[in-house]
Amino acid sequence: KLYPSMAAGTPVLCLAQSGDDEARIVEGHDAGVRVSQGDVDGVVDAVESWMADGDRVTRQGDNAREAFEASFTADASIDDYYELLTGSAPQE
Repeated sequence: KLYPSMAAGTPVLCLAQSGDDEARIVEGHDAGVRVSQGDVDGVVDAVESWMADGDRVTRQGDNAREAFEASFTADASIDDYYELLTGSAPQE
């Protein structure tokens, strides 16, 4: 549910191991919190931190939406494939 959450502009609670694709996206864009699978205390800490810090929720939600718009829309994906196949960025 990563991309729909990002598209909606909500911070992501990412249950993944460090280095997983989803973890790199969330952590790289400060778009939420990554917690290792099985880490119940980590989930509780993440939710409590959001409950205590509305500014953080807003910031991470905004970051998630910006990252989605920049990298994960259909247009961004098409541009990435074009560049991969041709070796050059598409012309505007």
